[in-house]
Amino acid sequence: MASSAGPSRPVSILSGVRVGLLDPTQSTRLLDTPNSTLFFASFDPHTASHNTRIPSTKDESGRRVVIETLATGESIWRWVPRAKGVENTTEEGVWPRTIDICGQHFFCSQEQWDIYKLDPAYECTILPFPELSTITRCKIEDTPDPGASRPTTASLHKRAKEDSSDDEVTATRAKKPRTSYGYVETEEDSDSDEEVEGMLDEGIGKDRWRRRQSKSRARSHPSRKERDESPTKATPKKLNEVEDLSMLDLTNVPAPPSPSGPGWQGWASFPEGVPTRATSPAAGYTGSETTAASSYVSSDRTDVNSSSSSVGLEGPHPHPPQMPTGTNGSIPSTAKRAANSPDRDGLRAKRARPTSPCAPSARSKNTPAPMSRKASRAPDSKNKKEAKLRTEKEKRERRDRAFLESLRASVPADGFSDLGMNGRNGTGHVPKPADQTYVPDEDPISLEEKIRRVREMNAIESARARAAKEESLRKFEEEQAEKMRKQEAERQKERERQEWERREREKEKEMRRRKKQEEEERLKRQRAMEEEKVRREQEEQQQREQQRREQRWNSGPWTTQRALERYKTVLAAFSKTKFSAENPITFMTTPWPVLFRPTTFSMEDVDHQAVTAFFAAVKPHMRSQDFKILLKDSRNRLHPDNWRGRRIYRSVQDEKLRACFEVTVGLISATLNALYDDIGE
Repeated sequence: MASSAGPSRPVSILSGVRVGLLDPTQSTRLLDTPNSTLFFASFDPHTASHNTRIPSTKDESGRRVVIETLATGESIWRWVPRAKGVENTTEEGVWPRTIDICGQHFFCSQEQWDIYKLDPAYECTILPFPELSTITRCKIEDTPDPGASRPTTASLHKRAKEDSSDDEVTATRAKKPRTSYGYVETEEDSDSDEEVEGMLDEGIGKDRWRRRQSKSRARSHPSRKERDESPTKATPKKLNEVEDLSMLDLTNVPAPPSPSGPGWQGWASFPEGVPTRATSPAAGYTGSETTAASSYVSSDRTDVNSSSSSVGLEGPHPHPPQMPTGTNGSIPSTAKRAANSPDRDGLRAKRARPTSPCAPSARSKNTPAPMSRKASRAPDSKNKKEAKLRTEKEKRERRDRAFLESLRASVPADGFSDLGMNGRNGTGHVPKPADQTYVPDEDPISLEEKIRRVREMNAIESARARAAKEESLRKFEEEQAEKMRKQEAERQKERERQEWERREREKEKEMRRRKKQEEEERLKRQRAMEEEKVRREQEEQQQREQQRREQRWNSGPWTTQRALERYKTVLAAFSKTKFSAENPITFMTTPWPVLFRPTTFSMEDVDHQAVTAFFAAVKPHMRSQDFKILLKDSRNRLHPDNWRGRRIYRSVQDEKLRACFEVTVGLISATLNALYDDIGE
């Protein structure tokens, strides 16, 4: 690092998250890798709580954190420390603003201010208004070497271990210092955690919480000078301290000695009501055996010779149980063995807090640990702790009782009667081990009887199992039958429903068909009525026209010329008219080639002589060519085939009238053919 203070190049504005805008050596002190990038964020502990307040990055109640993203994509974070002159980071003011950096004024953003707070080579100070906040270089002897890498967690543990190795030889420390498993807590971390807890404290305002926290810190923490001057003293663990033995291995508890062993009287002398907190092995046990047994017993007893923890035998005992002693004659502390055992170390390793890659340096060995945050919590935390201790105590008592029950189960039932014991408060004396040897009584039940009883019990159990199996099978069959019955009922119900739906569909279909048929018939009748009406109107119109024509031909003298004119007019109308059942042909609409007045003849008057007389009479009044055309046209129009093709006969509904038309038209056609042949010749 350059020894000269001050920025490397003058700028007027400092903003962004880039490290080393003024001091290029900053990246070696702040970043783990040269390609790392920094991001800043505001931490609000209410985000994950039940508080309905929505946090904001501009909220003053949040703590600042820095997140370093490595080139590999891994991210690590740490708290942004507070500046000098304020209680916490929320009192540093509004950003961006003008500050003094090594004697020069810059308009600085909050990110660059946080970068300088993270840099150990600079000191950031908040001065009272109207003074500007300042950033100054630390002293040269206090500035870390930029070429040296930041201490890792492993190096901190190693350094703490080396520092603590010198104190192990002192007499003031009764045991080795407990090693921290992967976490180094500093005063800054403790203060940050306390500040976060203060944010989460419901019902306490920010100012009120700060005042109460300051008073609590003043009462609980000694000054920095006192902590540096006074060495840390090891607090001896009390004998009645509650220890957590839930992680100990109970598989190494020794089995009780055999009846013939040297320590049998000591084990047999335990009554059923012996207290579970002072269970001691017999005098015949070795040190290794008593170690496992004593480690099983809870460490909260006060005196093994007291009335509440003794065995409770009345009268002299030739071989009373003895507790193993240490080198100085004192009772070895079970709590120490449990605390320093491998299981206890494993428990500590499990409960150790994780180490942050950016954790600060380790605490000095002479600096006492900061006050636990639990001391500043509400009184209800003490109640929770006491309840937890009571629960653990009950668990240990149940475990001790189970252990003693297992020991008593291995002792013969008549062992206590031989020793003269009479229940809990028996008054018998235990004989000396040298005077007698324990000989177990002969079993009064023979082996054959035992085998018979076992077979009988097995047969009973087998019968019970078969009965249970049969009952289960019967219930299963009943359930299956009930299930099948329900399924069949559901299927029958479904079939009935489908049949009902089918009938309903058929009814609806028939109803729709009937309605459609009725509608068609109604429309048909309506069309017929309309057609009948139209036909009637047409007939009336034709009759009126015919009457007008007939009136024309009926008035005045009737001559051959008028007869020819009427024939041509009727023949032209006959050629254009489309005859049908609604518009049938009539006598007056038929072009009859005769010289009679229309109202003076009938169909029987039309014969060969009348037709021949008509054409012979009109021939002098026409040119020969016109006469041939008229004769040819009459032959074609009045031919029977032409009438059949035009369905003129079918238009006549009266069969007799139709037959008369057929005979008369055939006669006229034959006469016209003969006349046409004569002209052609």
